[in-house]
Amino acid sequence: MKNLKLIREAADTWYIALIFGLIFFAIGIYCTFFSEDSFLGLSKIIGYTILVSSVIELYVVLVHKKNKITADDSLIFSCINLVVAIILIARPQITFIVLTILVAVVILTRSIYAVFRSFDLKSIGIKDWWIILLMGLLGISFSYILINNPKLAGKAVVFWIGIAFIALGVLSAFLSFKFRKLRTISEKIGSELKNKWDVINEEINMKINKESNYKI
Repeated sequence: MKNLKLIREAADTWYIALIFGLIFFAIGIYCTFFSEDSFLGLSKIIGYTILVSSVIELYVVLVHKKNKITADDSLIFSCINLVVAIILIARPQITFIVLTILVAVVILTRSIYAVFRSFDLKSIGIKDWWIILLMGLLGISFSYILINNPKLAGKAVVFWIGIAFIALGVLSAFLSFKFRKLRTISEKIGSELKNKWDVINEEINMKINKESNYKI
C-alpha cells in the first residue's frame, strides 16, 4: 500500500521538484557572480527564493495531506524553511555568519528529504535510487562545510552557498525526472488494472446471465 501511495503522490507532484530545481539552480548561479556591495540584496533574494519554494511545498502538502505518505516530513521541512525565509526577508542586514548558517539549514533539510525519498524509490524498484542518496549526502556535506566554517570571508562563503544551491537544484531536478518516471509506471498500472477489471466484470456478467438462463 505504501508503494502505491508513493507512485500516486509522485504522479501528482513531480513537476514541483523540477520548479524547485530551476529556482535553486538560478540562485546558485547568481551567488557565483555575487558582488559584496549588494549583500542586502543577496539576503532578500535568497529569502524570497526560499519563501516561494516553501509556500508552494506547504500548499501541496496541505492539499494532498490525506493521500501523501511523505506529508509529515515534508510539512516539518517546509515550516523550517519558511521560518528561515521570513528571517532573511525581515532582517536582510544580518551578518554573513548568520546568513551562512540559515542557508545551511535549508540545504540540510532538503538534502535529508532527498535521502528519505531515495529509500522510498529503492522500495519500489528504481535501480538508480543510490544516485539520489549520494546527491543527498553531498548536500548534507555542503551544509556541514557552511555550518563548520561560518567565518569564511564574504566572497568565499557566498561562493560555497552558490555551489550548494547549484547542487541542490540539480538534485531537485533529478528527483523530478524520477518522479515523472513513476507517473508513467502509475498510468501503466492503472491501465492494466482497468483491463483486468473489465475482463473480470465481463466474466461475472456472463456467469450471471448463464445462471439466469439456466433457472428459466
